Amino acid sequence: MKKWTIFMSIPFLMLVLVSCNTGDNQTAENENGNKTEQNSKKPDLNNENLSIDFNEAIDEFSNAYPDASITKVELDSDLNVWKYEISGVDDTTEYEIEINTDSKVVKKQKEEALDKDETNGIERENKQLDLDAVILPEKAIEAVSKETEDEIDGWTLERENSGTYYEVTVRNGNSDTDYIVDAMTGEIVKKDN
Repeated sequence: MKKWTIFMSIPFLMLVLVSCNTGDNQTAENENGNKTEQNSKKPDLNNENLSIDFNEAIDEFSNAYPDASITKVELDSDLNVWKYEISGVDDTTEYEIEINTDSKVVKKQKEEALDKDETNGIERENKQLDLDAVILPEKAIEAVSKETEDEIDGWTLERENSGTYYEVTVRNGNSDTDYIVDAMTGEIVKKDN
């Protein structure tokens, strides 16, 4: 009788253990080997209050590289921490920095010589952003939010062909959609799944 009771209890215990482990939290080990609980749910930019805004991030890059022109600005999250990645060039070198929006720590990520066919202002001419003429990222997000209620996963601002665009990434479960927004007018020009 005892064997039968134990045998019948095993499926019930397995069901209980599986249901206890279906939440959004996961256990991971930190660098000291201690177990910590992490939330696996990705953040939604609609629900964030960032400590550093677009203009402050631009100023950080300009302070680090005063002679460089900005060619790309991106905001995305990495393990629930939002960060700006900003790229730029001068006549000989490409630069990239990363800014943690919580700690405001600025890391110089890359300084790399341009290829010979990109030097002497050619890359700067082709990729430089006119930051005085673009709308703020909040306006691009506002335009996208009128089209969908899905979570905002981040955005990128850069020149492509003859225009300057925000690419706003929207997440619905495991599916991402990119909305291409004209950075001068705020008009959605394309939607890519």
